[in-house]
Amino acid sequence: MSERSRAREANLAGAMIRTLDEWASKEQLAASGIAVPLQRLVTTPEEAVQAAEDIGYPVVLKRANELHKSDAGGVRLCLSTSEEVAQAWGEMSEGAVEAVGAALAATPVTAPRSTVSPRFNLQKSLPAGAEMLVAVRRDPQFGLSLLLGRGGTEAEAWQDTAYRLWPMSPHDVLDQLRSLRTCRPWVETWRGKEPRIDIVALWGLLQQLADLFAANPLLVEVELNPVLFWGVGKGLGIADARLSEYVSNPPSALENNAQGWAVASTDSAIDHAEGGSTDGAMNGDAVSSANNPAVRRTGPANPAALPRPSLELIQTLFHPKRIAIVGATPERAKLGGRLTRYVTAHRFPGEIAYVNPNYSGQPGWYASLSDVPDPVDVALVAVPSHRVPQVLAECRTCRVPAAIVYASGFAETGDAGRRKQQELLDAAGGEVRIVGPNTMGIVSQTNDSYLAFGMTLEMQNPPKGNIAVVSQSGALSSSLVGRLWESGIGCSRWITTGNEADLTISDFLPALIDDDATSVIGLFIESIRDIPGFEAAARRALELGKPIVALKPGRTQQARQAIESHTGSLAGEDALYEDFFRRLGVLRPQDFAGFSNALRVLSQYRGMGGRRIGVVSTSGGANSLVADEMARLGLELPAFSETTAARLGELIADFGAAHNPVDVTLQLTVHPETFGPVVQAITDDPSVDALLVVLTTNSDPPAAVMAEALTLQMRTLDKPVVVVRMGPAAIAPKALSVYRQCGISVFTTPEQGVSCLAALAAYAEFRKRGVVL
Repeated sequence: MSERSRAREANLAGAMIRTLDEWASKEQLAASGIAVPLQRLVTTPEEAVQAAEDIGYPVVLKRANELHKSDAGGVRLCLSTSEEVAQAWGEMSEGAVEAVGAALAATPVTAPRSTVSPRFNLQKSLPAGAEMLVAVRRDPQFGLSLLLGRGGTEAEAWQDTAYRLWPMSPHDVLDQLRSLRTCRPWVETWRGKEPRIDIVALWGLLQQLADLFAANPLLVEVELNPVLFWGVGKGLGIADARLSEYVSNPPSALENNAQGWAVASTDSAIDHAEGGSTDGAMNGDAVSSANNPAVRRTGPANPAALPRPSLELIQTLFHPKRIAIVGATPERAKLGGRLTRYVTAHRFPGEIAYVNPNYSGQPGWYASLSDVPDPVDVALVAVPSHRVPQVLAECRTCRVPAAIVYASGFAETGDAGRRKQQELLDAAGGEVRIVGPNTMGIVSQTNDSYLAFGMTLEMQNPPKGNIAVVSQSGALSSSLVGRLWESGIGCSRWITTGNEADLTISDFLPALIDDDATSVIGLFIESIRDIPGFEAAARRALELGKPIVALKPGRTQQARQAIESHTGSLAGEDALYEDFFRRLGVLRPQDFAGFSNALRVLSQYRGMGGRRIGVVSTSGGANSLVADEMARLGLELPAFSETTAARLGELIADFGAAHNPVDVTLQLTVHPETFGPVVQAITDDPSVDALLVVLTTNSDPPAAVMAEALTLQMRTLDKPVVVVRMGPAAIAPKALSVYRQCGISVFTTPEQGVSCLAALAAYAEFRKRGVVL
């Protein structure tokens, strides 16, 4: 069984999660063969002194019943004599009683004060060293993940952590450590000082932890903080540990005290990475138990997934021959009216049955779905939410294979809505596959099938193209598609999946990967409900060279909460998504503009040979902006060869710049015919992998001449060319028309142009590297 299968199987509905205290956690680690300092659980000062004599000084004395012992004054370090041990016991014992007593007071369990017995963990001291946070977690979606960070009592203050998905290699671990801004001197020789982290020892520990998780499917998280390192070849020491695991029946706080359960706040290692919040520590819906703060309950399990749809069913949604609009109406303001108008206005090529009992006397209109005489491929369900189950049941009776449910008011509204959404699935019975609910619909521009109601569809005769957009947000994707159309860039498919009660983004990907009309796939993802399906599709897309670009919000806790209220999704840990996409070769832009830009440039090019960029501009100031942005995104400005420099010197005025980045100055507006040869000279240089053209303010007719020269040149070039024009569109309509007719995207800022080239470079590197999951 794979680790991800274990994670999903262990994430049972109603499962409880307990956090063990340090002593119990270390005992489990030791039992699995992981070395921990010698320790002894003691309940009296006499036992503590005797344990110290047995273990050997110096020792550490810790309160065993608290998770944040240092914050509460529950730790004494470097005790070297019996007197120091006894004194530490006296100073900490009263606080230990108060801590356990507070936990008892928070539960319905009553017990005499005399039964509260403070427990201490006495352990062998470790030498001071570099303090790291090491945590392994079983994520319900992704399986095992590794968190490394700056550790110790100041872990929250440093906020310097990095996540990666397991499995990993030693090289991956080293890269993860190097990504930490405060720990890099610990893994590399720095100003004559040798590295402090023993990578071999760390790798051995991680393998042991992976084996521990494989042997215990109920184990949720192991946090080791700090793990001390003393130098290469000198090993490591685990100073503190905390394990969390699934259980079925959590005991009371008093029983916790007896069994070695921690009774304080249950912040996990994830909290150290996020500033102390417990939200999302185990999965997106974890909360603390009201009666026992040491136990967390996971959120409700998702309904059992239906079988993946056949490729034939997805193709039916793309190319339906006969549709039925249930809830159709001539009233334009209503959903059914808008849907009806858009389907017909964009010239749906098949047959349409309009279903509404109020208009059943008119030709082509029917009182119910069962009255439609011919088989229906797709039902467009445009009725209020309370009527949707009835319509789906009728679809099932009439053997309609697929339905698009536009109504909202389901899982995105909370528990009651989730129950309503389950009613949809029950009504469909797995025989009617559902797109939605809370969806805007599906558009297949290649065959004029506009089964959607977004306001973007007010645009007449939108351009067709090779970009497929799949989104869990209808309104956001409508904005994206509308902007693409406005710039002359068309789409092949536009799919909004909404709440994904049934069909998910992962279900549409295989068909899009095989779609000859689609060259690049853009995804707006709030959460991935079918991780294995997504992984399989993304793996194949990378192998075939069909780019996937994913815009995924949820980098902050506030964004994750907004996602749940939008589509009822659990956003999951963002850093895990980041690593998941990276491993699969899925590009993840930072924002909406980057998303749109990447799709536009990847609709023209598949990548480039490297990161070396030739730049030509009409402004030295623009070139300085380009240089800064290229440095930030890891692109290079190579020096031109002597041959190239000589050719440019003949074409550019003396007051221009013939080196990279090239400044042709505004002299180009006087002699626009020289632009083509300049472009040719730069792209002929073997040290240049791509060209960035940055035009500031030029107007027609010279702008049109330059556009014609550039587009003519681009037809013969085997290197990507990205065009930026910063001036107002109103003064160069002919030039912009030339670019648009040639299907060339024109960007408006130097930063946009550079980000496009960075996307091309990243995708080329993904293709060369392949999938690493």
